[in-house]
Amino acid sequence: MMGALALCLLASASWAAGFSVNATGVAGQTGGGVVEGACGATVLSQTTSQSIVALNSVSCNSGGLHADNSYFRAFDMSAYPTGFDVCEVQVGVEEAVGAGGAQPITVNVYANSGTGFPAGTLTLLGTASPSVADQSLAIVTVPLAASVPAGTTQMVVEVFTPDGQTAGHSFFIGSNNLGESGPSYLAAAACGITVPTPTSAIGFANMQIVLNVSGDAVGGPPPPNVVEVPTLGGWGLALLGVVLAGAAFVALRKRAVA
Repeated sequence: MMGALALCLLASASWAAGFSVNATGVAGQTGGGVVEGACGATVLSQTTSQSIVALNSVSCNSGGLHADNSYFRAFDMSAYPTGFDVCEVQVGVEEAVGAGGAQPITVNVYANSGTGFPAGTLTLLGTASPSVADQSLAIVTVPLAASVPAGTTQMVVEVFTPDGQTAGHSFFIGSNNLGESGPSYLAAAACGITVPTPTSAIGFANMQIVLNVSGDAVGGPPPPNVVEVPTLGGWGLALLGVVLAGAAFVALRKRAVA
């Protein structure tokens, strides 16, 4: 795998696509930040920071114009046994430059059953195909409705950027190197990566993709700080009155003796 990647990287200097960073970015710049105004009560994220760092991501491209690239994250659903309703996906963008000021991407949400991603069986639950305007160091919110069924092992999110070489599109997904709780995955057949592979396994461990999901647990979480108080019947109220009266009498006696 690494031999094929190295060959692809060397070939990128001529005509073939290869993995490379954005040549127009400025090192050291950051953008993005904390995601606010999410549509759901829960934001699932695997990156320690929401910052987008310039010159941190690679794509399979030729001269900066990308081939087909797919970026993935897989979220453990064990904390949501009744299911999870997705309402939006937040996609980090290091830089997007479209031929006409915008370009298409596709965002997919899957349920994964069986062994852990990239193994297992993916079932498409929802998709959205927004047009991303030219921008850099930002987080794009993509409305997307998908219901993850109860008992789902993993929810997998994909951002697919279709070949932009003919149209003149360049897209570098947003990332940072500030820590992640799960792997970032990349697949790009033109560069020899035919199955989703952790970025760390293809030589780009610092490319930790900012890709979040907002939504709500099916059924919703229990209200916070609510304690259930049992009610008393007629006999219970009478008994409580006797107990309270006795306690008051004892207290009065103690007060009088003191």
